Amino acid sequence: MSRLPVMLFAFIAGGFALTGQAQALDFAGAELTGSGVLSITTFSPNPFTVGAGVDVTGSQNSGQEYLFDFEGDLLTMTGTSPTNQPPQQIIGSVTFTDTSDSLPAFTSFEIISSVGVPTAQLLLSHTDDSLTIAFNEVGMNLSHSFTARVTAVPEPASALLALIGLAGFTARRR
Repeated sequence: MSRLPVMLFAFIAGGFALTGQAQALDFAGAELTGSGVLSITTFSPNPFTVGAGVDVTGSQNSGQEYLFDFEGDLLTMTGTSPTNQPPQQIIGSVTFTDTSDSLPAFTSFEIISSVGVPTAQLLLSHTDDSLTIAFNEVGMNLSHSFTARVTAVPEPASALLALIGLAGFTARRR
């Protein structure tokens, strides 16, 4: 019996396991909590479950509100003040945390589009279970928004593929 099929399977499975590419993330159904420092300090509802449409509203002490919409692997933030008023300045940061631990660990968080928001004044960061947006005097009104994409680590199925690959290598050596 030829060992070529076993060897090919081992190389393919091992290759998939070792690529470690980020996967698309879907926030739908995840329970998140919002917290803020300085400007945006109140979130409603909090915690919240991601669903269709705007998921949570963040408010400044001045009453200015900002809308946060998690859809698929995207987070969009939009200002709500009328466009005929000067944009309210945001200073500080906003953090969203996966409180239900239902999402895979985050590997990247990056801006993919922006309307009226200078991206140099936004700093996005992440941990395995939280996303943080830091603002450096960012002005936003109803016509201003930005969208960021979040990716996650590969699914645990990659570990299974690695084991299958190792089994193939072991079979090949015998």
